[in-house]
Amino acid sequence: MSIGPHGKLTTEEARKLAIVTLGEVIKGEDPALDRSTRRKSLTISALCDSYVAAAERGLIMGKRKLPKKKSTLYSDRGRIERHIKPLLGDRLVRDLVQSDVNRFIRDVTIGKTARVVKTDNKRGKAVVEGGAGTAARTAGLLGGILSFAVSEGIIPFNPVRGAKRQADGSRTRRLSSEEYRRLGKALKAAHDDGDVEVGLNGIWLLALTGCRLGEIELLKWTEVDAASGCFRLRDSKEGASVRPIGKLAFDVIARAARRKDVRLCCRPHEAMARTVAWRAPSIGSWREPI
Repeated sequence: MSIGPHGKLTTEEARKLAIVTLGEVIKGEDPALDRSTRRKSLTISALCDSYVAAAERGLIMGKRKLPKKKSTLYSDRGRIERHIKPLLGDRLVRDLVQSDVNRFIRDVTIGKTARVVKTDNKRGKAVVEGGAGTAARTAGLLGGILSFAVSEGIIPFNPVRGAKRQADGSRTRRLSSEEYRRLGKALKAAHDDGDVEVGLNGIWLLALTGCRLGEIELLKWTEVDAASGCFRLRDSKEGASVRPIGKLAFDVIARAARRKDVRLCCRPHEAMARTVAWRAPSIGSWREPI
């Protein structure tokens, strides 16, 4: 095997490399084979693409040992394209070690990948943020991707295991009574202005039910059980779920115009989240879940 190109290495440099190579041979290693293997090794970027392709075919299991949902895959793609690939994409999978993972977590935490990017939606943008929570969730995804690599025989172990990261804590922020009053005034003013009814109904239901944004966005008329005073969600974050709902929420539903769409609060092509950010900027700002 050649050690290096003639003319670019001095005699002394070539001699040192030869000694190192000889040492590898004595230990039973095959430097030529190892070099060839490295050339053929997957990069992190290529591995991520293979992982997403497998997930789209339902081959990657999520919670409850079921294929990942479309909404989860959407978030995964965002974290891959906006955090993992920019920081680790060019690295070889086989060369990644735990110190690289620790450095990746620190870089995401301090906002090294933070930026504002344009999305496919008209005039749409995504605010990519750092922070401990983003770093923890993205490291969790990276761990899943590398577990996929282990299962495919690409690497023998997962370097994310044992890496230090903060717990992805639950949110404790709640609106105060004054903030609820301000939100109510904003919603009433919007109705008076004749603004988008489906989005406004959705915000009312978010405030009155405590449901998640995605649960209200995807709520179907067939899941509304007025007689029993509940929503019978066929598919929530925890799977099928029954949610007791109060009279005020059903008053909002009673005012909603029933369209051909199966969804109650928004048509499939509408993004109610934009209405939330537009109508209640003083309450909080919308950030894409990445």
